Amino acid sequence: MKRFWMIVSPLGCLWGKVRGWLMAGLLVHTSAMVQGATPIVSNQQLRPSLERAIEFLGSQVPAWPRENQCFSCHHQGDGARALASARAQGWKLPAETLDSSQQWLEKLEDWHHQKGDPNAKDPLLADLQFSMTRMLLMPSSMASETESHPWFRSVGERLLPHQKEDGSWALESVPTVGTPGAPGSAWATFWAWRLLKAAAYPAFSPARERAEKWLLQIPIQHVPNA
Repeated sequence: MKRFWMIVSPLGCLWGKVRGWLMAGLLVHTSAMVQGATPIVSNQQLRPSLERAIEFLGSQVPAWPRENQCFSCHHQGDGARALASARAQGWKLPAETLDSSQQWLEKLEDWHHQKGDPNAKDPLLADLQFSMTRMLLMPSSMASETESHPWFRSVGERLLPHQKEDGSWALESVPTVGTPGAPGSAWATFWAWRLLKAAAYPAFSPARERAEKWLLQIPIQHVPNA
């Protein structure tokens, strides 16, 4: 299964800002994936572009909730993960860059209750985006004890009711090629499966196994399923 990142723009903000988010996030994520264990700071050809992308994300991720009273999926989801990936690959970020994100992500009960465009809200998308970021930002000591940590169990219990009989998860948004906010069932199912696997909670095993079967047999019909 291929890992891919698709940037979500659920709040109807100006296209220029969304495009900036899209390009900056993809640049950081792609660099981390292509270079693997090699620190991205060693690539002098990419360094100037990455510096600008990380600087842009570093200012926008904490600024959006402060200015809009909304912790959006494309800021606390894709944007925060891009910054976390950059930090893991050797980039030095100001200590406070992700502080507000990390503090808010601790409050699972607040994820569905915030300001923003009500027509663009998808509870499952929010749970997946924020859980992925929370898992990436958690301390290694906590990540090594996932089964005993109540946060993972709470996230899993929120995901299970959304699983379909065939083992998949489906978002309210319908993916189309060429749109920035287009994660589909393959994306949702992969990340739900990964979160349930990370939880290592025995009660989640049947749902995880159904998701694995669905992912292995899904036909690749369009880009969002690739």
